[in-house]
Amino acid sequence: MTRKLLLPLTLDLILAACLTFCKIPHFLPCDDFNNASTVICRERQLKCVPHIVSQSVKVFDLAINEIRLLANSTFSGVPNLVTLNLSDNCQPSNLRPYKEICRLIIEPHALVSLKNLSNLDLSGNSLTTVPPLPENIKYLNLNLNKIHVISGWEFSRLNNVKIIHLGYNCFYSKQCETFSLSDIAFINTVSLEELMLSFNNISSFPQNLPSSIRTLDLSENKISKIEREDLCNLTNLHSLDLQWNCQRCDHALQACYPCKNNSALQLVPGVFDCLHNLSYLNLRGNSLHTLHSSLFGSLTNLSRLVLSDNFLNLESETFFSALTKVKVLNLDFNFKPYSMYDRLVLNSNVAKMKALERITIVGYFFNVLDEEGIRPLLSLPNLRDISLRTNFILKANLSMLFRYKPLRLINLSENLISFQEHEHGQRQVIHPPLLDRGNQVEGGWMYSHCFEGPNQVEAEEIEYQQCWQYNHSVDLSFNNIGSIFPDEFLGMDEIECLNMSYNYINQRLNGTQFGHLKSLRHLDLSYNRFDIYYYKALSELPKLRILNMEHNEYQFMMKGVNHRFNFLGNLKSLVELNLNHNLIGLRITRELKSDSLEKLLFRNNELGSSWQYGKDNYLNIFTNLLSLKILDISYNQLPVIPNEVLENLPESLQKLNLSHNQLYSFHWNEIAHLRNLTNLDLGFNALTKLCAYLTESKIIYLNLTNNKISFLDKDFFDSFSELKQLTLSNNLIQAIHVTSFPQHFLQKLHSLNVNGNPFQCTCEAYWFIKFLMETTVTVEHLSTGMKCDSPDSLRGRSLLSMDPQSCQELYGHLYFIWSSILVISFMVITTIWKLFSWNLWYTGHLIMATLRSYTKLRDKPTEDFDAFIAFNTKNSAVKDWVYHELLVQLESSEGGAFTLCLEERDWLAGRSSIENLYDAIYRSKKTVFIITREWFNCGLLRHAFFMSNQRLLDEKKDVVVLVILDHKMKMSQYFVTRKRLCPKSFLNWPRNPKAHSHFWHMLRKFLRQDSRHCCGSQLRKYVDK
Repeated sequence: MTRKLLLPLTLDLILAACLTFCKIPHFLPCDDFNNASTVICRERQLKCVPHIVSQSVKVFDLAINEIRLLANSTFSGVPNLVTLNLSDNCQPSNLRPYKEICRLIIEPHALVSLKNLSNLDLSGNSLTTVPPLPENIKYLNLNLNKIHVISGWEFSRLNNVKIIHLGYNCFYSKQCETFSLSDIAFINTVSLEELMLSFNNISSFPQNLPSSIRTLDLSENKISKIEREDLCNLTNLHSLDLQWNCQRCDHALQACYPCKNNSALQLVPGVFDCLHNLSYLNLRGNSLHTLHSSLFGSLTNLSRLVLSDNFLNLESETFFSALTKVKVLNLDFNFKPYSMYDRLVLNSNVAKMKALERITIVGYFFNVLDEEGIRPLLSLPNLRDISLRTNFILKANLSMLFRYKPLRLINLSENLISFQEHEHGQRQVIHPPLLDRGNQVEGGWMYSHCFEGPNQVEAEEIEYQQCWQYNHSVDLSFNNIGSIFPDEFLGMDEIECLNMSYNYINQRLNGTQFGHLKSLRHLDLSYNRFDIYYYKALSELPKLRILNMEHNEYQFMMKGVNHRFNFLGNLKSLVELNLNHNLIGLRITRELKSDSLEKLLFRNNELGSSWQYGKDNYLNIFTNLLSLKILDISYNQLPVIPNEVLENLPESLQKLNLSHNQLYSFHWNEIAHLRNLTNLDLGFNALTKLCAYLTESKIIYLNLTNNKISFLDKDFFDSFSELKQLTLSNNLIQAIHVTSFPQHFLQKLHSLNVNGNPFQCTCEAYWFIKFLMETTVTVEHLSTGMKCDSPDSLRGRSLLSMDPQSCQELYGHLYFIWSSILVISFMVITTIWKLFSWNLWYTGHLIMATLRSYTKLRDKPTEDFDAFIAFNTKNSAVKDWVYHELLVQLESSEGGAFTLCLEERDWLAGRSSIENLYDAIYRSKKTVFIITREWFNCGLLRHAFFMSNQRLLDEKKDVVVLVILDHKMKMSQYFVTRKRLCPKSFLNWPRNPKAHSHFWHMLRKFLRQDSRHCCGSQLRKYVDK
């Protein structure tokens, strides 16, 4: 009780202290960092801007909410803002088709008052005009709006602005207005260095742009002609993007708008003469059929040129001679419509590009790649990367690509190379498909669609990333290779990385296929049908370190076929093996053996069938991987992992991934021998309890997300002395108490994630809130992921939104109620005792006497006879039946040896009949009446009957048994009622001699039983009262 009284006061003190020292957010529902100078309210479903009063807030992120109004006073509490992000609060309707049409309204003085604001992002808000802006803006993002007119005043005061993004105001999914750009729009932006005007439906080149611009993006507009005067003022320009102005539409995915008569972008002679500092030029998708070398004569610093998606003939074009400084050249998708070149032939002037390091010729569409056609290219001294992806090449001589000098990367993916000779006249004719441009703006565009200048990565230039770290690589993925022949790799001794994924190779490896690749270190054979049954498979690769056999499940799908992994013993340098998605389960090598393997990826297989209960063939499958450090066996349909498997895991193991299985229990004590284990992932299983008796564990990262854990055991975490990161998100935890974690455990913990649990937001949760306020542990999703699930009034609200005063008020109300009850009760009792003490004394004794009067002291049993036989002794027939039938059946040892009381035999002489009758009835357990037609005429029988019923009233005992000898006797109302209420106490002497034995059996049974078991429910109810 004392603890509950002190708790609210303690919490108030802690809250006050935490405003300065603790990690709990200061401005809920937002997060804050850097001493509350950065406030993050991104994706909080906010309808309005939270009212924050703080002079120290410098960064305010309100992106991806539903804010519709910025009033003049909205940011009055944060006057020192430097960075404000309001992007994507109301995207244009074509990016949000299933939501209502909206627009962000910005009042005139909402932003102007922020004198220190330098970075402002208003993209994705359906603005139709540029709002009044503060003078010190340096970065301004107005992308993804509906601005179609820039008259001149919008940027007139922005003398310090360096970056303006004003793109994506027109999308080609629908026709939109022509963008009206005043000639004086940017005349005062003397510090402007980067300007983006892409996707704006601009029809002519902007005029009077400041000479300070270094990066200019005019892509995806409708500019049909560029004059020399348009660019001559831009002497500091380093990057110019003019792509997709006169669009090539024969393979466009989205709405396409070519120039008049499908003409090309008109570049007048000398158009680039003034751009001596230009290093990046993008002319992609402008329907260019030819380019004169004089266009590039003055571009002495041009290092990157993009000419993709045009109609350039690489055999006849001579402009290559002027590109002596170009290092990266993109010639993708310059294919000839509806036809295909027999072979790739490059103009001889390509040999003059001495600085060229990378060239991409994707989508040019030709059948043969030979040495003669690309000789000018192979002679270049600095060339490192060649990409010939997606050209439908049927035949290629790989060795000639390395004959002159070893290249860093050769990309031949997405072709039709098959490693087979084609007979003359039988060459397959391939027609080029209608391909996508691939640069449409998706609805998920948020922040990354800003122009990135010379360092941006084109969509067509994505290469096999895992080979980038090697000196010499070849990519043959997505081809038509069915078999591998060793001679295909002649002259490729220095290749270190080879990608042959996504082919049709159905071949058993026997140790000869890659014999010429002695330097190979990385081999990707995924998405094929390789069989690795032979012991010498891949043994010809002594330096192989990484092997990817993912998705080679075809062989393992064959039922009844054995599979072996003995080849691992020959790969002495192998460090990483990927066997994901292979359906590996039964009929495999019982033990994988390797002294060098450090990382094994084994997800999406069928270890669940290998480790079924009762099967012990594969319990040691990972035991002999002596150097294994990382093991991933997630997605293996494992309901439980046998103890023997965990016991036999190699001691070198550092990371173990068991996520996305069906584990309902885990034997924690069986991993105690894994002294090096630091990462354990048990997420996405069905664990319900955490109970372990580990002596010591060095696990640093423990993931238990998405299980069914409802209770945290302090003893469980006692063993995790080194744990730094704990994830318990999306479980069934309702409360975290002081007993949930040991104190030393919390002191060493760095990160805790418990978001997505159904927390009970009651006063019992305040220990956890107190912990959040005091701790230095980083709690993930503190303000967004920790929601109340109960009570209903708080459901969906943040756990941290609970007011400490609410518990104080609750306790105060309770204390007030109980104290009032105690005081009033004391006063009432003392007053009544003073006035009515004698009356209370008398009433108490009267009640006690009344209770005692209904209580009967239990005497010792006085029933000496089992039954008293009451009958008319003057009736000779009845008397004869009693003495010769009843006594013989009941008093004999065979009949049960009952002790019976008879008038003529057991009554005491000298006593009155009434006294003897009373003793006979009250000293007998039952009274048996022998009834005939004239029985009630006998006075003694009448008295016996009345006295037996009186005993029912006195002792609550029904002792009457009626034996009817005369079947013609008329039944009285009493007999009828008695027979209905107690049918078993009403016996008829049967006429059939064969039924006599049953009669005696029922009589004996009744005499032995309590009479209450023979009565009906109605009579029993009253007897039991």
